[in-house]
Amino acid sequence: MDDNSDFNWNPMFNVKVTYSAANVTAVTGQSVSIFTRNSFVTNFRSQNFKRILFEGIPDVEVTIGNLSDNEERENSHVITGKANAGAVVQLSGDPGIPAGTIASPNEEDKTTKFHVIADQDGNYRYELPAGKFLTAGNTVKTYAFLNGKDASVQTVVQDGTAPDAPILEAIADKSMVISGEAETGTTVTIYDAADDSEFLSGVTDGNGDFKITIPADKRPLIPNKIYYAMAKDTIGNASVASNQITVADTTAPTADVIRQFVTLGDNFTTNPKNLLENVADNAGNGDDNISYAITEVPDVSKIGYTTATVMLTDKAGNAAEFVIPVFVQDNDSVKNENFFLHASDFTVATADVPTTQAGIKDMVLEMANVQAYLISTGANAMDSVEITGLEGITPKTGKYNVKLKLDSLERDITVTVLAGTLQFKSATPEISFGTAAISSREQFLKPKDEVKLTVEDRRSAGTNWKLMAELETPFATADGKELVNSLFVRKFEDGNAILTPLNSVASEVFTNTTGLDGVTEVNLNEADSSELVLNVRPGTARANQEYSTTINWTLEDAP
Repeated sequence: MDDNSDFNWNPMFNVKVTYSAANVTAVTGQSVSIFTRNSFVTNFRSQNFKRILFEGIPDVEVTIGNLSDNEERENSHVITGKANAGAVVQLSGDPGIPAGTIASPNEEDKTTKFHVIADQDGNYRYELPAGKFLTAGNTVKTYAFLNGKDASVQTVVQDGTAPDAPILEAIADKSMVISGEAETGTTVTIYDAADDSEFLSGVTDGNGDFKITIPADKRPLIPNKIYYAMAKDTIGNASVASNQITVADTTAPTADVIRQFVTLGDNFTTNPKNLLENVADNAGNGDDNISYAITEVPDVSKIGYTTATVMLTDKAGNAAEFVIPVFVQDNDSVKNENFFLHASDFTVATADVPTTQAGIKDMVLEMANVQAYLISTGANAMDSVEITGLEGITPKTGKYNVKLKLDSLERDITVTVLAGTLQFKSATPEISFGTAAISSREQFLKPKDEVKLTVEDRRSAGTNWKLMAELETPFATADGKELVNSLFVRKFEDGNAILTPLNSVASEVFTNTTGLDGVTEVNLNEADSSELVLNVRPGTARANQEYSTTINWTLEDAP
């Protein structure tokens, strides 16, 4: 062909020519130009041509560059590649790619749209709209078209984005697992923040949660140690470090108690370290971590078993109480590795000696203050105590020997039976006349509260007795100003008041004439019998002064 050609149909494709013998009977075909196509269909008749030159349309070749979802990289939002110069390129396969806007060069194709045209060197470059990025795992397809020929190529968007930093949940020294959240499908590694060494690793589940079991040989965790986590996806992209978590100390200190034996009358130790041994805590055994306190002080004022309580608290606030066994003993106590036994000599009035063996046993147990304990637990061991010699005790005056036995322990006591005793059972400890106003008249003030004394007469042959009273010191102020002849016991006979003064000489204030044993209550608040009164005469008492003294009460046999 030369410039004198009658027709130049370029490009043509999908051409179909039907012949009858050597003559063309039908022609179809396509071109990017409708004019070219129509001219070809109308005029192509090979029987009318002297020469026909067919030139092949070059094949279309297309490539696409690597793509990534890492938004910091250009290939996460710019698609590049090579094709034939002038080829139109269409992109698809990712929601970040919008619809094309370039019409197809094929005038017969009114629907297909393309995104970009390869330049004269065959390079193409397409940038996604602002804020749009490719998604990892999607397959992006490039389709190139030129002069009726086309080609396509595809590539998978690579995961080039590091996972988000994991979120570590709280960790305690007693934890069995380390848990948290990370990107689904990633491998999570736990690191020791002290040296960045790997501690544990595991994978997330479908919800992005991970629970990594702590092996038995790594439990319990050391309190106050700091851990962090990093996540790595299947491509190898690694996250930045997670939040740091300090292992919480939730374990209280431990210790062994030291059993205490305290002598009656001695003070109990105030140093709690004397009561415990083998003190330990997972955060350290020193005083910088563990504090000691005696929270319950035992009563060591009486023989027997009691307890003290010590509290250990570590720096994290974990506390534990320890109950310390305490045995209070005296010279009447014996013990071995297993048992503690106590029994004391005692005196009893003949009138108080029971008449039955059961009663005598109860008397001995009570009055000898018999106590028995299992040393290992402090449990009562009275049921294991054997007592002999009870059968010999009678209401006759004398001394009787009793033996108590517990395991290998033995304790001999003496029971002394006496004729009887006359003694106080109780007495009002403090007597107050209140606050009195200064008056120009003589006053007799009565105590604000009852004044009572209880006397017990356990003598086998009851006789009369007298209650005597005397002042230990004058009734006076703190600086020695006396209120002379002011305290009296008053009673009325035939309407006349009889006043018995109380001073440094013992005075009889009550006489028991019944001659019977038992308990007698003396009430010094009864005007028809006897009552204690304070006589205040005009001009004798000082204003705004407090007067005090001590009354000594004594008992005497009466004929």
